[in-house]
Amino acid sequence: MSREEIGAGDSLKAVAYSDLSFAAGSGVFSSGIEALVEDVLLTSESDVMAIVRDSVKYRWNTFDRVFLAKCWTEDTETLIGLDSLIEISTIGHAARSASRRAGRAMLDAWARLDDPGALAYQSVVVAGAAPGHQSAVQATIYRSRKLSLNTAESLSCWALVSSLVGAAVKLGVIGHVSAQRIFLDLIPEIEHCLSTKVADDQEPVTWTPVQDIATERHPYLNRRLFAS
Repeated sequence: MSREEIGAGDSLKAVAYSDLSFAAGSGVFSSGIEALVEDVLLTSESDVMAIVRDSVKYRWNTFDRVFLAKCWTEDTETLIGLDSLIEISTIGHAARSASRRAGRAMLDAWARLDDPGALAYQSVVVAGAAPGHQSAVQATIYRSRKLSLNTAESLSCWALVSSLVGAAVKLGVIGHVSAQRIFLDLIPEIEHCLSTKVADDQEPVTWTPVQDIATERHPYLNRRLFAS
């Protein structure tokens, strides 16, 4: 199946896999949102929208999505190498740890469902041969589930956006109506990102300094609702 050929089967799977009740591993992380709230830098719907938009444009589209596309491979050694490259390319200890924990949680959930791709790569991660970062695991699972890369990219972006917006809701910055408005307003921008294929020679880059610093500050907060 090509990137453009997204049929009913892919759509139904995407609905199932994007269910927030599914243990995909990202729901316990705020990715800096909690620290920004404590610093009174995130107080409104427009603040949340700005952070989420920057995360999509300058983190997910240029870094996570690039690695997801590069990890879309049958070659285990190539996947291990890329997974290890995510480790050394991710800024900050807290961000690296969160990515590993989210990826391994996703692997564990799908291994419990006897997915062959998850079982195979979980053995590699458990053996210490690869760190198990989220983008590498997403590529492994969604490819194993026979999704198109385009659908996998959409699910990857949804996981990021829903995690950030969900954190803002849980912390009381916005309500559910505002959350839905943010989701809807972001769709055109996400579609624009997805309209351009990741080039084979594209290098992963990211520039979200405010959020990166907030993520690293998270372990030092007085009260914490999220793991990071």
